[in-house]
Amino acid sequence: MAQKKKKLTHLPFRIFCFFAAIKIKIMKIIKLLCCLLLVSTTAFCQKSEFHVNIAKKIVGKNLINDTYIEGVEYIFPDKIHEYFIDSTMNYLISFQLIKKLL
Repeated sequence: MAQKKKKLTHLPFRIFCFFAAIKIKIMKIIKLLCCLLLVSTTAFCQKSEFHVNIAKKIVGKNLINDTYIEGVEYIFPDKIHEYFIDSTMNYLISFQLIKKLL
């Protein structure tokens, strides 16, 4: 008697299960990396208490009226790294600060 050959009907399903298991492991790694990114951004975010000192300063003298010209000096806690002027919003200025190096 001749033996019947077994058909490989379960092979595509096994391949599917193999790739599905790999996909699940990759998704777990992606979730872990997203959580790590979230924790690191909250750890290194900007300080909530930001205080700018304001002082009046004499910057000159008006010789016509014989009065002093006063200006306002803004003292930031860190060094100004860059600034951006937005003329579309009535000359709004944005500052990017950098920590002072000792």
